[in-house]
Amino acid sequence: MAIREGKWDCSACGTIGVRGPDTRCMACGAPRPANVHFYLSANAPVVADAAAIARAKAGVDWRCSSCEASNKAWDTHCSACGNPREGTDTGYQAGDAARVDGGYRASIDGSGPTSDEDSDIEVTWRPRGQGRALRWAMLAAAFLMATFCSGLAGVFFFYESYDAYADAPVVEQALQRRAALLAEDRCSKRIARVPVEVTEHRWQRKSHWDQYIWVSDSGWSTPGGARNVSSRRKIHHYDKVFDGYDQETYYETETVGSESYVCGQRSLGNGYFEDKMCTRSKTERVRKTRQVERYRDEPVYQTWYDYEVQRWITQGSLASEGVGTERHWPTPPKSGSDVRRVDDAEALQAVIVEQQTDEPRNWTLPLQEGPWLALTDGDLRDFGVDGCDQTYGLLKEVE
Repeated sequence: MAIREGKWDCSACGTIGVRGPDTRCMACGAPRPANVHFYLSANAPVVADAAAIARAKAGVDWRCSSCEASNKAWDTHCSACGNPREGTDTGYQAGDAARVDGGYRASIDGSGPTSDEDSDIEVTWRPRGQGRALRWAMLAAAFLMATFCSGLAGVFFFYESYDAYADAPVVEQALQRRAALLAEDRCSKRIARVPVEVTEHRWQRKSHWDQYIWVSDSGWSTPGGARNVSSRRKIHHYDKVFDGYDQETYYETETVGSESYVCGQRSLGNGYFEDKMCTRSKTERVRKTRQVERYRDEPVYQTWYDYEVQRWITQGSLASEGVGTERHWPTPPKSGSDVRRVDDAEALQAVIVEQQTDEPRNWTLPLQEGPWLALTDGDLRDFGVDGCDQTYGLLKEVE
């Protein structure tokens, strides 16, 4: 199992990334605290030196109860005050490393990953304090951006003011255009009664005409009245018919044993970490064969008929229009029992003109047949129009 060198952070001076085996901070000299948290960085190399491996496996470091100095496992006396090691001297906690932010940190109580799934993760540790520095950097960037935007706003205001004083008529015209746009946006939605006169009735009718003629067709059966019938055999559909067996190759995943893998890290309580090994099933894809049924498509023949039959076939479109209330449907170009007209649609409109104004407006109103017939040319009515020229039809409803 591989051994890697961890790190710890000094709580006295804030130094980050002190070498795990060091019992004192390299910056301020403060001893490694009793509640130290060892952690493993993502790029921590494997310890290859035999002497370093021996020191890592020597045991848990301990803390002197007299002077609080940190000592190595092999020290029988405190390296700081010289007192012999006693039963009251506490050792640093060893155990599985708990995963934090995707990396591993040794916990005080020795707890760590609770499953292989938690441990089987690439170690990516960000030391403490780096997040705080990132937040301060982001705040500084936001402050600089706000200052820059404020400066741009001041420059823009200066040039706008300069242009306004230098060319006052242009500014006045711009303000007038702006006021006109605002007035247009705020046009009144109140409906006003506009006196109008009905001046004209308009109508339009659309139809099409059909003719009953002989046409050629074909199908699996003949309709009544068909003539000139001929027939032939033709594939109607296919049936699936059993035709033997084929050998098919396929793959299955089978368990063929077990294998060990690194599923986490374990703190040795002295600044070093050791790989934690777990066991999982080992599988492989196995090639197999099997017999599968084979089917062929068997054509099924039936009789196909070609024939002639009489049907109504559309020959063309028709339209008629006019002014007044007298209406008529368009006439087909042919007549007889084999010709018919099919009426499709009718459109009715009334033309009204605004009264009591020097520049009258006119509107064309689509109406239903009842209201359209109830109106008479020359009728005076009130028409609804709001300040935005939105029309609301005749305000006096025609029954």
